[in-house]
Amino acid sequence: MIDHVEAREGRLSSQRRRQQQILDLVQARGSLRIDELAERLSVSAMTIHRDLNALSEQELVNKVRGGAQAKPSEATERNVRFRMQHMPQAKRAVAAAAAAHVEPGSVLALDDSTTAAHVLPFLRGTPLTVVTNFLPSIKRVADEPDFDLIALGGVYEPAFDSFLGPYAVATARSLMADVVLLSVPAVTRSACYHQSTDAAEMKRALIESAHRRVLLLDHTKLGRRAIHRIAPLEAFDLIIVDAETAYDRVRRLEATGVPVEVADNLDDAPAFDDC
Repeated sequence: MIDHVEAREGRLSSQRRRQQQILDLVQARGSLRIDELAERLSVSAMTIHRDLNALSEQELVNKVRGGAQAKPSEATERNVRFRMQHMPQAKRAVAAAAAAHVEPGSVLALDDSTTAAHVLPFLRGTPLTVVTNFLPSIKRVADEPDFDLIALGGVYEPAFDSFLGPYAVATARSLMADVVLLSVPAVTRSACYHQSTDAAEMKRALIESAHRRVLLLDHTKLGRRAIHRIAPLEAFDLIIVDAETAYDRVRRLEATGVPVEVADNLDDAPAFDDC
């Protein structure tokens, strides 16, 4: 029975990786035919059909006759369920490394990124005050007796499952956190970016409100583009990346003058849902 469960989990993990590859390829090219995707990924056309059906149901691509077309990139950033499932092992590894930089009794700010949310299971039992605008994190923190919660209320944005807008930004800027753990969907040209104006403004406010700023990145964020500039990489005190990040990309990050930590791979780590 255990072998059966492990095999099923392995298939699901492989399927998710393949669907992310399809999504990245379609977004990069704008559109691709099913036969092109099948050839690139060395799978059958029927497998691509099933993957495109799944991505279409999540509103991440437009499935058209014979292939797929990209949606605006903001659509993928606004799908919380997809973001939670995307690169979970890399996010947990980065989160575990980030947790080591949080001292007991400190004020910790978390943005509405799923990478930052993955830090919470690693901090269970640690007395902290947690400041966040991300509803899933708010719910997890509220259930932990060792965590005090400051929820950044504002306009609830269902697509991001977080609170944004002027009130949330003003509240964030009125506070001072010891450390902020934050991620972004895109890093290019020595700066980080987001597709949403409101989300970018909220992240800037959290950066400004913290004494120490830590940027959490899995390797898929590097080299991606988005429209709204959040901050230069030099605004951070530390950048943490996963072990699959290419050496040349690590060197480019280090060239900004910001220390870069490469997180170790984790064989077994608590998931966000376990918190």
